[in-house]
Amino acid sequence: MTKRFFPFDGVPLYESDWSSMARYWRDSGVISGVLNELEVYADSTGMQVKVKSGRAWLQGHFFESDSEEVLSISSADPTLTRIDRVVLRLDWTLNSIDFLVLEGTPAASPTASDLSQTSSIWEIPLAKITVSGGTNTVNSGDIIDERVLSRSVEEIKSELESIKYFGLTVALGDGVLPVPINSYLGWVEIPFSCTIQSVRLWSDVAGSITIDIRKASSLGGSWASICGGSKAVISSSTIATPNIAAWTKLLNAGDWISFFPESVTNIKKLMLSIRGIKN
Repeated sequence: MTKRFFPFDGVPLYESDWSSMARYWRDSGVISGVLNELEVYADSTGMQVKVKSGRAWLQGHFFESDSEEVLSISSADPTLTRIDRVVLRLDWTLNSIDFLVLEGTPAASPTASDLSQTSSIWEIPLAKITVSGGTNTVNSGDIIDERVLSRSVEEIKSELESIKYFGLTVALGDGVLPVPINSYLGWVEIPFSCTIQSVRLWSDVAGSITIDIRKASSLGGSWASICGGSKAVISSSTIATPNIAAWTKLLNAGDWISFFPESVTNIKKLMLSIRGIKN
């Protein structure tokens, strides 16, 4: 059995030790409320963006930039658009943390480059930049903020304690899901007052299903749809994330929600998950 303890006078403390220890203090991200929070912006002064001052925490390492920095953006493609990405990169080989522009590939439907998060490189996103074909300047509207804020251990703990999950899994029979259409498939009691954040559906095979989700204040009460005209749907696929913008998202402790299939094709096993954040 190996025991280690640090920091103490006379006990060597290496970079890997410090990083491993400090990761328990905060997670990676921009530190909020300090300086100008590493905001990326453009002001139509050519092919460049600017990063304001700020501080960040990356995998147990601290970064500070106390003044604004200008980053050059490569020339635009004559016709196609690309999406560049401004990141803050931790490089364990070079022992450095600095800003970097990840240049995208011009395309009819461009996407930004993926972040590198490996044993030698760790990047956190600051912003995406749309570089339109034929442009010669970057404007303020071309910037999409991607900053993620660093959280302390207590903030992470508080957030985790506030997030609760509930859901219903249906795995029935062979062939098409063997339930009568326009009949309740199942129901579940809400254990705490919460606000719905997201809904996901998975099926065993590619198919289609439309489900209305309904709420009642008691199991014997009247059911009313919470979907606001945008029901939970899988369409010729195996997975879907419904748009819940128009849904009634507030659920009270003791409410019941039910699942009411309106149509189904091919699907014989279905899982529906609702994520709620405790109020």
